[in-house]
Amino acid sequence: MSARVCALLSVASLIACGGPAADVPPSSSPAAPSSTVEVTAPSSSASVAEPVADAGVEAARPSSKPEPSAVAETEQKLAIGRTAPRHHAKVLDGAPRPSKLAPGNYMCRIDAMYKLRPCTVTRDERGFTWLETPDSLLGLKGVIYDEGGGLVFDGTTAEERPFGCFSCQEHCTTDPASCACVELLPDASRECLARPIVARLTKKGSSWVGSLPYKTYYNHYEGEGAARHVTSWDTKDHTFLVEVAPAPAAKKPARP
Repeated sequence: MSARVCALLSVASLIACGGPAADVPPSSSPAAPSSTVEVTAPSSSASVAEPVADAGVEAARPSSKPEPSAVAETEQKLAIGRTAPRHHAKVLDGAPRPSKLAPGNYMCRIDAMYKLRPCTVTRDERGFTWLETPDSLLGLKGVIYDEGGGLVFDGTTAEERPFGCFSCQEHCTTDPASCACVELLPDASRECLARPIVARLTKKGSSWVGSLPYKTYYNHYEGEGAARHVTSWDTKDHTFLVEVAPAPAAKKPARP
């Protein structure tokens, strides 16, 4: 076959004729793009070509949605404050106990660091007297009855996430990456919510004053550095002042 004929043939035919492919001028119309690049045998001086995406096709992105198991775990943690069992005073299983504290509006505080704030005393249809302190260091609700010359309050925390039963704010459980704290172990929170809150009060002037033993819960860590992790929980004992005082008398309207 003559060299003139070979020049008129395709690149593949030219190679078959023994002519150098580099001598053939490039085509004016490029070949259609392929979704993959042909891979040749690797050598010590050349890297292996990798597949490339077709033009106009966006590479797959990892999903930002949390795994179903993670969502379920978060919901369970958030529900602890609503679903965990709370203390039930045994005195409620018997006959109603009398109370020197008459139903009405009072001023209460839990801990000497807090000011007196509004609280209420009510009497239910069975005859039990209840004290509720919704706005203080601790929101408490329980039965209050006479014992000896004083009063006994036997109740529980009235808040979903009371002081000492959780390590973090609620939004930290929903989005752990937004906080630096580590939430208390769920079983520790359940134990904290289930324990009785008992205070004994005596009359001082026009008020009833006593002390409230209280435990706060926190995580127990083991290990050092990157290996440090939560293994269980510990508690710390506190004693808070409890005071129930008469509400101030309503001011008389000013005369016109």
